[in-house]
Formats: sequence, C-alpha cells, structure tokens
Amino acid sequence: MVSYLYSFHFLYYLITMDINKIAKNIDAEKKFPPVHLWNPKICPGVSFKIDRNGNWYYQGSIISKHKLKLLFASILKKENNKYYCVTPVEKVLVKVDIAPYVITSFIYNDGIYTFKTNLDYSFDLLTNEDLKVITTSKGENIPIVTVRDEIEGFFSRSTFYELVDHAINNFDQNGKSLFILSNNKKFYLS
Repeated sequence: MVSYLYSFHFLYYLITMDINKIAKNIDAEKKFPPVHLWNPKICPGVSFKIDRNGNWYYQGSIISKHKLKLLFASILKKENNKYYCVTPVEKVLVKVDIAPYVITSFIYNDGIYTFKTNLDYSFDLLTNEDLKVITTSKGENIPIVTVRDEIEGFFSRSTFYELVDHAINNFDQNGKSLFILSNNKKFYLS
C-alpha cells in the first residue's frame, strides 16, 4: 500500500514539475490520452474529489493550479458509473459530487449549441444522449450533459437559466416539457 501511495505522490511531483509543457501539448492537440486503453489496478490510500462547485481536491487539499486541474481532467475515465484518474500504471478513484465538469457558458451558432466548461474544454451538443436531467438524493433536478467519452458535466446555475431563456418558447406537445434544439434534435431541460 505504501508503494502505491509513494508512486502516485512521485507522479504528482513529476507532473507539477513539468506541467507547463504537458498543458501546452494538450492545448495544442486538443486530444486526450488514450485512457480507454489503460487498465491498471486501483491505488489504495490516494483520493481525489470534485465538489459540487467544480473544485478539485487531492488528499483533502484543494488543487488551486488551473493547469494541474486540466492535466488531471485529461486523464479522467468513467467505469461502472465511477470516475478515475488513470495512467498506464496507476488508477485512482475520484469522488464526484455531481459531475467532473461544470458548464460555464455557451454559444448558439448555425443551429448548434457549443458549451464551454470550467476546464477550458468546448464541445457541441449533437446527439440525443448528450443531455439529461437527474434527481439528486436531496431531490434536486440537475441537468447533466455528456462532455466527452461518457464523462459528464453539469450546468452552473446562471448558465442553465440562460439556456432556459433560450428554450422558453419550446414546449413539447403536452405543453409541459421544455427543450432546446441543437443539430435539429430536441434536448429536454425538464
């Protein structure tokens, strides 16, 4: 157990040492590492958390460096409804309050919504599976959108209200369900 903990701490040290170079590579390519090909064993004793405000924590301490959060987000993987940070040799559980990404803004252009996240990633809303509303254990209805590779994001309150404003005249046939149109497809907000 100590060796797993030590190796992840060492990885954390190496990452912070050369994070600018890694972040530039991610920015330049807009690609993510092939985490779907990596299946290492879980490292016990190491923990990440993403709270309902999109703040990242490592071992209980907030990660304040934005580029470090970008790096960890780039190695996120979802398996069996759980999130992990994965490298070719290590896999660490990430406890997530709602979803890893927060949708902070959007633009509507040529019939397609493009969403931007708190982690500088943008994506288009194209398929029906991308947007759903979940109910939390506290009874809150929260809209969730698939950001990439089954990894989800939730809307900031202000962004969701702005999206509802776009949809205010779009109701389905029963007059109860509000939706937006993107890529000529309906995406329900309620």
